Amino acid sequence: MANVLKMMKVESIQLMRSAGLSCREIARRLGINRETVSRYVSLGREPISKPASAPISPAGSESPVAGFGAPIGVEVAAALVAHKGQRLGLYGVKEISPEVARALANGKRSGGIVLGLTELPPDLAVILADFPYDLDFPKLESLSLESAQAIRKHGVAVKVGGKTRGPSLGLGKAKISPAVAEALLLHDGPLSLMLVKRLEPGVGDILARHRFELHLMLEEIDSVTLARKLFSEGNASSSVSNLRTISPDIAVEYARRGPGLFIHLDALSPAAAAELAKCRRSLWFFALSDVSPELARALTDREPMVHLGGIKALDGPDALAVAEALASTPAPVEMPNLERISAPALAALRKKATITIPPAEKLTIVP
Repeated sequence: MANVLKMMKVESIQLMRSAGLSCREIARRLGINRETVSRYVSLGREPISKPASAPISPAGSESPVAGFGAPIGVEVAAALVAHKGQRLGLYGVKEISPEVARALANGKRSGGIVLGLTELPPDLAVILADFPYDLDFPKLESLSLESAQAIRKHGVAVKVGGKTRGPSLGLGKAKISPAVAEALLLHDGPLSLMLVKRLEPGVGDILARHRFELHLMLEEIDSVTLARKLFSEGNASSSVSNLRTISPDIAVEYARRGPGLFIHLDALSPAAAAELAKCRRSLWFFALSDVSPELARALTDREPMVHLGGIKALDGPDALAVAEALASTPAPVEMPNLERISAPALAALRKKATITIPPAEKLTIVP
């Protein structure tokens, strides 16, 4: 059990760090020492990124992303992609000519190219679709149907380990319509919309039919079929980490696999909690701070552990009822960030040996 909990905390550190949280904030939410968080980060478990102003790295360097922010011409573009090497990050390049696009598309950068374009005109999409490796447009804000129909032809599908797949296509925060989603289904490789917070109605059901991996970090999933796909793929934990709320139907899909940690979820209904409670794995909540007696009971009416790192105070009108609910159910409960609690609520929590809270000397206890 100790090893399982250790691995869960390692995973939570990874996800929180990738979500932009500081080591101090991660330590606070997990209830562990900041030096412990820093140690895991320094050991290389932290995803590495480089700002757009970073200097160009030569092909084959150890830098995961070579940054470049200035406008580029055809000769510079050709030189940047002339050799195989790490991913080329052109985050600051917001516009390129068709000639520059052709130079990039003919390149050998096997690590892929990142372009800071906010728009992808159809003529550029046609040209860039010829690039045989990963393409990422993290700043893309929209994608027309004509551009989608062109860029979906990006790359060449090959057989790897018995499976056929092509290079990945990242579309940043682009808002896509159902028609665009249908067009993108024909892309022979992983599809990423990592910066999109919510999908337009109907888009989730369409994307769920994509035969390759989907990379999404939505604040809310409105499609059961999409949830089923996301929660069953290798990047399932990132599909969960950014959720702010979850419906009972989506909670049913989560409970079947327990794909990850709820880092940002701050709204949860008792009905959805009851479905999540059916999950056979530990449940980790780091932002859920407002818990009613009904929610507390539904969420902890289970055998595996429930981590409630978002609760800082139990001193309101419902504090005693919430504490009694937590103490009346089987699940071990962790509340490492509790700071303030009423004396009656503290007495109720102490009736259950498997509830973990900070020591009394670190708590503000009110009548």
